Amino acid sequence: MKQLFTRLRPEVAPVFVSLAIASAYIGSALISGMHPRQLVSLFGWDGGWYTQIAQHGYTHLASSQQTYAFFPLMPALTAALDHLAPFFSIYVWGVAIHLVAIGLSAVLLDRILIAWPQWQRLLTIALVFTLPGAFFYVAFYSEGIFVLAELAVIWALLDERRVWWAPVGIIAATLSRPVGLVMIVPLVIVALARRRDYHWEKILGLIGASSLGAVAILVMFAVVAGDPLAFIHAKASWNDFNNYGFLGDFINYGWKVRRFISTAVRFQAGSTPISLGVWMDILVPLLVIASWWWNRALAVGAAALYLTSIVSGGVDSQARYMMVIIPAWVGAIFVLRGHRTTWMVIGLAVPVGLLLNLHLGATFARGVWAG
Repeated sequence: MKQLFTRLRPEVAPVFVSLAIASAYIGSALISGMHPRQLVSLFGWDGGWYTQIAQHGYTHLASSQQTYAFFPLMPALTAALDHLAPFFSIYVWGVAIHLVAIGLSAVLLDRILIAWPQWQRLLTIALVFTLPGAFFYVAFYSEGIFVLAELAVIWALLDERRVWWAPVGIIAATLSRPVGLVMIVPLVIVALARRRDYHWEKILGLIGASSLGAVAILVMFAVVAGDPLAFIHAKASWNDFNNYGFLGDFINYGWKVRRFISTAVRFQAGSTPISLGVWMDILVPLLVIASWWWNRALAVGAAALYLTSIVSGGVDSQARYMMVIIPAWVGAIFVLRGHRTTWMVIGLAVPVGLLLNLHLGATFARGVWAG
């Protein structure tokens, strides 16, 4: 037992920090939600679609909007646990999956930054889980599992002895959300940079293995919907201004996008969640540039995630798309961590971000904001 405790001790602090923050978010939703003291408060909006999939699978609905717009990993895990242990509700299992994902994400991030002093690692972990929109790590959305998969890819690519773990993370990311396959970009760059040490068979094997998630998605939707691209066609049914990406809105609505951005930047009444997303859209490219000096392959991967999120992600959901571009946030901290001011800013940002997310979580649980 003593040996086990000694081995686990380095992971206790990051897990404690991350789960303490997550517990605060859950508590806020339980207190403020339309269903007080019930976990269903965390399952609204997109979470309702994921719940439908977990309970009934992918079924065609008598509606223009279909479950095919949502990817299967999270509801599949929830359904599997609910089947194995039906004495707990599906809501309990949904929250449990996210808490495990958050704890494991904190451990991976701690290992990625292992060369840093522990206090810097813990502050960085706290910042990642208090960025605007971080409440969605505990909601029944895909962010929690996606960021775990993303961190697994980063952890694998930073040490060539772990490189075969990268396809595992990429597959999980791809099965979680449409932009997940973008994580193959840094893997390809790393593999090609090491081509003198890798045989082409290994490079092609890494790329091929990483593509299995995309193949599985196409096959699954071909079977359940009769259309391998059903997720694209289903997403098109959410065709209002808020659910297009910026590119789609420019094409369909023209200069209305300019007015939208102008309103959001000024934090006009009732626009706080959307305003935060627009400001993060402005900030993250600067962080991506800074991350180039941390790791160039991951910086390119972060840029690819950013571009796909801008092009395809709903304009009112940008905060939760930007917060999961982990290489940008970590890379920027890496570049600036030698300055005391950096840690003073982060130390201030964490409690402010926590309070902000408690507010955002409460508005989500009340059905005011879908994220």
